Amino acid sequence: MISPNPFGDFRKACEKALEKSFAKLLPHVSLEHHMLDAPPNPEFGELSSAACFELSKKTEGVKPRKLAEDIVRAIDVESFHLIDRVKVAGVGYVNFYSNFTELSKTTIDSVRALGETYGSVKTDKPQKIIVEHTSANPISPIHIGQGRNPILGDALARILEARGHTVFRHFYVDDVGRQTAVAAYGYT
Repeated sequence: MISPNPFGDFRKACEKALEKSFAKLLPHVSLEHHMLDAPPNPEFGELSSAACFELSKKTEGVKPRKLAEDIVRAIDVESFHLIDRVKVAGVGYVNFYSNFTELSKTTIDSVRALGETYGSVKTDKPQKIIVEHTSANPISPIHIGQGRNPILGDALARILEARGHTVFRHFYVDDVGRQTAVAAYGYT
């Protein structure tokens, strides 16, 4: 399978696994998002969900740990080739471990097939973004701190454009203040 974002595919598989188990166990309860994040320790897998804490509030006193155990039992790991195993941790976290062999194979095959375009992942929701940078003092010599900002600002704008966002660059000249007034007064 070729993909510009294999780890994104793993994340989507984890989301789908959670959705299916929620639909099986709690069809009457809705959850806006699954709260998948990287756990603080790699021993807890590649992704972790804290959804059981939010679900616990909606299920009238069912403990998060009990919900997590039920959810893990309801997930059919065999139907997701990128998921190796799912475990309960702590007081109610659901931890997902990737099938490292399959994820590595997909990643290497994708890099070979896609070449330079590998990793160029477009956003699902393009936005209009303003990147404001470079506020250099016009009457003093530019120094490394002021020279760094245009490079970082423009690089960030280009990365956002590559992701599919509409980017507007704003550059402001720092022309307000006593030194500018003195320079203008001295010029006249």
